[in-house]
This record gives sequence, structure tokens and C-alpha cells, in this order.
Amino acid sequence: MLTNMEQTATTANNLANVDTVGFRRDLLLFDSRPGREIWRTDDPTYLDINGRQLPKYMGKLSTGVTDTEIHRDTKKGNAQTTGNPLDILLEGKGFLRVLTPDGERYTRAGNLTVNEAGLLCDHDSNPVLGLGGPISLPQGPVQISREGNVQVDGVAVGALSLAHFDDVAMLEKEGSNLWRNTGSAEEPGITRVYAGVLEGSNVEVSREMVDLITQSRHFEFASKSLQTGDEILNVIVNQLARMPQ
Repeated sequence: MLTNMEQTATTANNLANVDTVGFRRDLLLFDSRPGREIWRTDDPTYLDINGRQLPKYMGKLSTGVTDTEIHRDTKKGNAQTTGNPLDILLEGKGFLRVLTPDGERYTRAGNLTVNEAGLLCDHDSNPVLGLGGPISLPQGPVQISREGNVQVDGVAVGALSLAHFDDVAMLEKEGSNLWRNTGSAEEPGITRVYAGVLEGSNVEVSREMVDLITQSRHFEFASKSLQTGDEILNVIVNQLARMPQ
């Protein structure tokens, strides 16, 4: 039941981010707990191969399931054409580097803005890092090339610094569409940048709704099984209480 609750929370978070730019859906992985061997101790009639009398073996009893880890679905979201030159889509495995109050973080969200200081920023006003640090944009029309070069009115002002990782599973979500590297090494990679386009969330509403219904049914069945077990124990206790001493 606890695992079902965790699954439901994960699915609900996916649904809440169905319109979040560049969002990657989460999947909760789980495994069965170690089973226990059950013996009928009040019926020692079973003989093993050596002729020894043993309790009768009844089989294995599952002790439930437990969640193991969060898996990130890295499938691309659908492309959404906006025509805004500050909206970019990353075609490849690269991430934008952004500078936050907690240090360098990474994002796939390409809905960029310009803050009051004229710096190119993400949607939360965190400066986007270029090859030489934050990218300053003077007044004028902005163009971002497929290679990530940034120009204003035809004059180069910087280039996006894209990060590629050998193990994306080592990236941890921090909220606000930001990721933190927990130990993955960076590696060379090629990512194309498309301006005027955004990558949408890869969450499919129909799939998440089916998962939500399934998880709800599993929780309901487990709850009823627990209730039935309590009722059986209650009957046994009451019968024992009425037995003559």
C-alpha cells in the first residue's frame, strides 16, 4: 500500500507537469521483498530424504514490495513552434548550463528570457552560461544558430555551453526544471539548437490516467485484503476466548 501511494504521487506529479517545457516523466521502479518459507508446525508428519520427521512445508509467503529507485524517461517531448527567437529546442542529449544561487545546474527547458541586466536567462531568471560565462545581450534582434552561437543584430555576443553526460541517471531533479549532477562525468557530444521551437513535456495524459486508475485499484485491493485479514484474526481471537480453559 505504501508503494502504491508512492506510485500515485509520482504519476500525479507527471500529470501536473504535462504542460511544462522539457519535462521528463518519472517512473517508480520497485521489487518484491524477500519471501519467507512457511512450515506447518502443528503437523510434523513430513519425512525428509533421511527419514527425519519435519514440519510440513507449505510454500513461500511474499512479504510485499518496496520501491527501489526513480527512473527518468528520456524520450523526447513533442516540438512546439513558437516563432520566439529566445525559445530553443535541443536536438540531442545536451543540457543548458545555468547559474543558480546554489551553483551550476542543468536544464532542457528552452523558454529563455532576458533579465533587467541584459543577461540571457532561463524561465526562473537564472543566467544561462556560455563558453565564457553568462551571455550579455545588447538591444537588438537575437539569433541563435544550430551550433548554439548567439548573435544580436548580426554581431556575435557568445555561444551556449552545452553539457553532455555519460550517465544521465546520475542527474537528480531539483524542481523548477533544473537538474543537479550527482557524480556523472561529462563527455563530448553534439546537440543541435533550433530557435523558435520548444520541446514539450513527454508526459502522455492517457497513459498517466490509466496508470493512476490501476494504482488506485491495487491500493483498494490491498486495503480490502488487509481488512479481511483483520476480520479473520478477530474471529479467531473471539473463538479462543470462548473456549473452555
